[in-house]
Amino acid sequence: MPVSRRKLARLTMRWLGEAAVHLFPARCFACEHPLPRLQLLGACTSCWGALAGERIPRCHRCALPLPERAGESLGWCARCVIRPPPFNRTVAAVAYDVTARRFLVRAKDGRRPELLKPLARQLAAAVSITGLACGADSIVPVPSTLLARFRRGYDPAREIARVLSEATALPIAHGVLRKRGIGRPAAKALGAHARWAWAAGSVVARREVSGATILLVDDVLTTGATATACASALRAAGAREVRVAVWARTPSPDALFDRPPGRRL
Repeated sequence: MPVSRRKLARLTMRWLGEAAVHLFPARCFACEHPLPRLQLLGACTSCWGALAGERIPRCHRCALPLPERAGESLGWCARCVIRPPPFNRTVAAVAYDVTARRFLVRAKDGRRPELLKPLARQLAAAVSITGLACGADSIVPVPSTLLARFRRGYDPAREIARVLSEATALPIAHGVLRKRGIGRPAAKALGAHARWAWAAGSVVARREVSGATILLVDDVLTTGATATACASALRAAGAREVRVAVWARTPSPDALFDRPPGRRL
């Protein structure tokens, strides 16, 4: 029975693909081990599995890890007890460790926004389990600077917000927040103390959100300076409550895993 041209082309592409796997082996961008045939978007299944959320007590306000007894009794970390942030609650899907950082570096520095979709689904699952979106009115993504959007070609928080909007049926309130300044250094390139100085007054609300409960969305929460600036701007614009949903949370305010040597996230 003669083989059609279309079928022959499919078989040829399959053979070429099989040959390429052996002749030009790729490596997982997260662990740098040879990439097996079973992979997703350039990462092996082991690294994807390492992104699973941790079942540890976290501060309800800022999502920092808590000592087990403190988590059961108070639910807040010492920092939030002494100086409560302007946001009411935070949920993070995963811990921002070395593997998580490599995923974000690949997505942001590598201009691979498609990587953010499965990460955003992880966040959507965490939001659903915790009920963070219940009673919220809209989603507001943390804005990027104009320079960062030009460099990456997209806004990471907005990409995550789109997936979260589909999962929660909450509308995205576009353009509510804006970051001031074009030539200022990126916050993620600064140390912990410098971030707070940078964030002071760095975000402004462009319109009123009177009486609204806002779900503020970002990719990672480190010192909390940017989230605080955004939440403060939303409060000043009339928001009744601000909740924060982030894909990853650093294990401490000073653990800036998003600053790899020689690279910018």
